[in-house]
Amino acid sequence: MHRPIDKMFRRVTVFVKTNFRWWHVALAFVAGIVLMVAAGVGGVAVYEYTETPSFCSTCHVMKPQYIVYQQQPHANVSCATCHIGEGASFFIKSKIDGTRQLAATLTNTYERPVPSPVKDLRPARETCQTCHSPDKFTDDVIKLHTHFESDEQNTETNALLVLKLGGYDKTTKESKGIHWHIKSKVYYIAGDEERQTMLWIGVEDENGKLTEYWSRDLLTAARSGLVEKARAEGRVRQLDCIDCHNRAAHLIEPPATLVDKALAAGQLDRTLPHLKQQSVQLLSGEYASQDQGAAALEALDTYFQREHPDAYARNRAAIQDAVAQLQDIYRKTNFPDMKLNWQTYPNNVNHREFQGCFRCHDGQHVRIDAKGQVTGTIRNSCNLCHSVPVVTRVGGPGARVEPELRPDGLNYVPRDMSGRVLPTPSTHNGAIDLTE
Repeated sequence: MHRPIDKMFRRVTVFVKTNFRWWHVALAFVAGIVLMVAAGVGGVAVYEYTETPSFCSTCHVMKPQYIVYQQQPHANVSCATCHIGEGASFFIKSKIDGTRQLAATLTNTYERPVPSPVKDLRPARETCQTCHSPDKFTDDVIKLHTHFESDEQNTETNALLVLKLGGYDKTTKESKGIHWHIKSKVYYIAGDEERQTMLWIGVEDENGKLTEYWSRDLLTAARSGLVEKARAEGRVRQLDCIDCHNRAAHLIEPPATLVDKALAAGQLDRTLPHLKQQSVQLLSGEYASQDQGAAALEALDTYFQREHPDAYARNRAAIQDAVAQLQDIYRKTNFPDMKLNWQTYPNNVNHREFQGCFRCHDGQHVRIDAKGQVTGTIRNSCNLCHSVPVVTRVGGPGARVEPELRPDGLNYVPRDMSGRVLPTPSTHNGAIDLTE
């Protein structure tokens, strides 16, 4: 019954013995192929993993950025998509730069906080605009900002305005609105690493003619050769998405805004007296560590026991829940070991807490003629980008914000990364231009 099988094994044995050397070579060859395939598959898997946000988050330096990134609208976009993009050139450049950063991490010599903006970040035209086309015209958008006063009742205030996003209209062949800046060719020379001080701005029209605007601070200084020298040094930058949306994936909002959102969402009980005021005050404190900050927020419970004993007796559970909510907010937005909080990096997408739009639209950048006389100014009209807000307090009538009044909740204190207070533009300070 087993003779055919036995006969086959005997033939195999004879073949192996008579071709011993050839057999080892073939076996080694097959083993090599298997190892190469395994290494290739493993290499691809390793490469793909190194391109994921979870890999980036394993680095202590990047952990805060990863935590903030998870709360952003771009949380489903990988780090590599924006920081590297497609193609080999920026991939190789990023890996070389990553080697330097790895060495700094291993030797504990990395900067705290991480410097921003990234000097060699790939141009937004090759990253952002693969999803967000500048050729798409966007209609005006109605924005509702809900704010709570720092009074005992945490009075709700709603500000309604129209954002004129605009862009390029293929029908009329015109660019207008906020996104005019992207479709048009706008260049600038910054006077600081954070790109908060604009020395020179150039606007090139479709015929290649360049209109130049200078900071008033340079009108009495020697301007000759400044632009040419900056071009040679690579300091003339073309305005792109990131110059305004500079915190698109890593924005830390100020405590007042975070508390407003929590109150509006019902995560904090707005019936608790002075909750907005106390929450912002505690979240704004400087603490040596996250644990110390979380512990300090428990003072909210003590505050209600001392100042509002009746409310404390009725709402103890809500107060304790508020403490937990504030601790969660703090841990997601404050990282003392990396010297990172909402004030670390300016947010240029608006002009509430930082200069933002006012870096250029401050009334201090002018066009001059050959004689040095001022012939024009970059406009700082509110109505260029949005309508004048209509503010309504819950339980009260609506009111259009008067030009001479500073809108409630606007706490604009412009600072650079070192904490130095910068000059406040005239807008929202009694000199608003409301003309179209």
